[in-house]
Amino acid sequence: MVDLSSLDSQYRMTEAEKRLIGFLVEHGFIGDQGLSSAVEYANAGRISLQAALVKLQLIHPADIVRALTASSRPAGESPRKVFGELVHIHEGRVLSRMTIEKPELSIGRVEENDIVIDHRKVSRHHARIVSSADGVTMVDCGSTTGCFHKGKKFKKRLLANRDAIQIADHIVLYLAKPGDHVREREQPRGQLPDGAQGPAADPELGMLQTAFYDQRAGQDGVRRLQALFEISKILESTTDFQNVLAQIMDHAISIMGAERGFLLLADPSTGTLKVHVARDRKGDLGDAERERLSHSLVERVATTRAPELILDAQTENKTESIAACSIHSALCVPLISRDAVSGVIYVDHSSRSHAFTRSDLAFFTTFAVQAKTAIDSSRAYWELVDSLFRASDDFIVVCSPGGQVTQANCAAATLLGRPAAQLLGCGLDELFSPEDGEMAQALVSQTLASGVVSGCELSLLGDGGRRISMSVSSFVLRDRLGDAIGMCLIGRDLSELRSLIAELTAAKERVTAHNTFIRKTFGRYLSDDVVASLLETPDGLNLGGQRRKVTILMSDLRGFTAVSERLPPEDVVRILNNFLGRMVEIIDRRGGTVNEFIGDAILVVFGAPVAHPDDGLRAVACALEMQLAMRGVNEWNRAHGFGDIEMGIGVNTAEVVVGNIGSEKRSKYAVVGQHVNLTSRIESYTVGGQILISEGTRTDVGEALVLGSRLEIQAKGVRGTVTVHELVGVGAPLDLRLPSQQTALVELTLPLAIRFTLLEGKHVTEELHDGSITHLSENTAVIRSTQQTPAFGNVKILVERDQRPGETDEIYAKVLDVPVEHDSGFVVRFTYVPGTVRAFLDSSRLRKPAARGEA
Repeated sequence: MVDLSSLDSQYRMTEAEKRLIGFLVEHGFIGDQGLSSAVEYANAGRISLQAALVKLQLIHPADIVRALTASSRPAGESPRKVFGELVHIHEGRVLSRMTIEKPELSIGRVEENDIVIDHRKVSRHHARIVSSADGVTMVDCGSTTGCFHKGKKFKKRLLANRDAIQIADHIVLYLAKPGDHVREREQPRGQLPDGAQGPAADPELGMLQTAFYDQRAGQDGVRRLQALFEISKILESTTDFQNVLAQIMDHAISIMGAERGFLLLADPSTGTLKVHVARDRKGDLGDAERERLSHSLVERVATTRAPELILDAQTENKTESIAACSIHSALCVPLISRDAVSGVIYVDHSSRSHAFTRSDLAFFTTFAVQAKTAIDSSRAYWELVDSLFRASDDFIVVCSPGGQVTQANCAAATLLGRPAAQLLGCGLDELFSPEDGEMAQALVSQTLASGVVSGCELSLLGDGGRRISMSVSSFVLRDRLGDAIGMCLIGRDLSELRSLIAELTAAKERVTAHNTFIRKTFGRYLSDDVVASLLETPDGLNLGGQRRKVTILMSDLRGFTAVSERLPPEDVVRILNNFLGRMVEIIDRRGGTVNEFIGDAILVVFGAPVAHPDDGLRAVACALEMQLAMRGVNEWNRAHGFGDIEMGIGVNTAEVVVGNIGSEKRSKYAVVGQHVNLTSRIESYTVGGQILISEGTRTDVGEALVLGSRLEIQAKGVRGTVTVHELVGVGAPLDLRLPSQQTALVELTLPLAIRFTLLEGKHVTEELHDGSITHLSENTAVIRSTQQTPAFGNVKILVERDQRPGETDEIYAKVLDVPVEHDSGFVVRFTYVPGTVRAFLDSSRLRKPAARGEA
């Protein structure tokens, strides 16, 4: 149970506040913990206890209205004290009341229910009211329409005092204490007094009119209750502070039937009362009229903190100010915040005396308590807004929906070169340059229509006509009910921003140029994909690798070592650059990554760092195009006085490790694994113009391949034999095919005596063997010899020409896996033949073709 005496020691309450809090506690609106929190909040924020209760959402503003109305009723008319009660209300009329006397009551459309709601949207058995030790609970019985509390649908709810449950367009009001707020001389059910209005615009107000209606007050009682309710609605609004004061004053003038009204608030620093609102029934009073009120009455009320009623000012309590203003009747009540008077509300009548009664004074005092709560709430909100305004360096103004400035922060005043007070009331077109006036008005319209506008460029008109380019964004300000009450404009000076943008743009151009230089420079050593991976991927430079399926292509020139030994280094570089330039262009077009140049050899990877679903097909297409491009390479060689060169290519598809290999100081993007070595071994078995692919590549690419012979090779470092296939072409849609390299062997009239030695890798063995060439074609020969030479081995052949006795020329060749009949010997494919020797061999050939079956 709340101890009000203990509470009073923490927070000094007025008598009206004591009655209010006592009523709220007695009827279960608020408990001990909630009230303690409100007291702490009121003390910290220096606002009234009522405002703190609403701010913390401990009670609804309408509950304040009910409590104020009930706590100010005349003595002798206390509510009845019985159990709980259900009040059935429709269109502001009480249709029935039922005391809760049994554990369960029913609500529905059929007559068998305890509360019958005759509406087509109500179910036959719509809801149940269940009473227990825990309280009274409403349970929805699975209805289609449902049960609602404050607009929210529920299935089960423990009812609190004054819970208004909506079912269709009917209201079931729960009163914890039956008869609460209803007098014994109750108006007959279902009727309103003569002249009273029907259903209120606000459903909650309609319910309150019925629940709290006083027959003796007639229509005036309804109007006064409505005025209190409207003030509670102002509490739910965040409209600007001056507008709150004006609304309070308009309600006071209207409900009291006064001719004029003044609202004065105390200056926080001096305590002096200052007129904040002066209005009559038509609106704001002029400057001359703002001070024409009874100052003596105002000062006396502020001093004594007691409300006063002047029935006939011309005969009683006549003062100089009353006489000067021709005041006949007046009401003046204080606005009390804790121990201090924070202001007064004053209304008067200059045309007749006895315009107000003591009942009016009692009501006006209650009205003032509610008005003070609304003022505290609005002032706290706008003090927060002001503090945010002062803390921001951005241009911030708040304007009305019509575009008139109502608030401006210090930054706005500084930019415009005018005091903030001078900006109030100005139209937005007065703040911006004339050229942007229409745009400023359009900004208001667009903001109110769409709710928010961003990045509109306007020019402020500063002092001396100085223009300040701004980026302005705006958004609608809404109160808690969702109504638009104005808009807020936030602008940022673009001069510094543009300077910063210019600096950033210049820096970006420098970085772009630097990156372009890096890409161009490193692009000559690494592929574009690798460079992009290193520069753009966060972990691109980290050491390490990942397993990935790739297709590896290895190419190597045949006999180029012998060529390079006979040419100056400059010519060797020219030949290589022409060859590599043409090859790299094809590799890039097919999406390969040049991993490394190894002299005249090229190591290419398809599938790293960028993978494609058809990497295998890309690789074989690239190999075919590289071999077809050798015709152009040799045409260039011959045009520059160099001999023809040939190339062999091996292709293998398998899983390897790819990534940055090396140390933190020096590393390279590479592929690692036994299949890299296997690709090199496969390539070593090729002859000029030939492409050999592994079984892995054949399986990966599939039926599109056009294959020649199948070979079983013994690759170094690999157990068993390795199956490879000669690639001849690839089908649609690429349709690439290598030309046939076979030429007919011609038997020589006289065998050509030769000597030969075997090559192991790149090294020549010292042992020489005798032999003779018996058959010859453009690129193939049959050598007879007793020396056993393994297939796919490389040999160097020494030829002595007749016109050069004692001198020999060197020919390089690869032993083919082709059987030779009738005699021992082997077939070779030339890999390098000097031009002079080529002519000698051509002259040695006869026109007679070799016998069938010979090589």
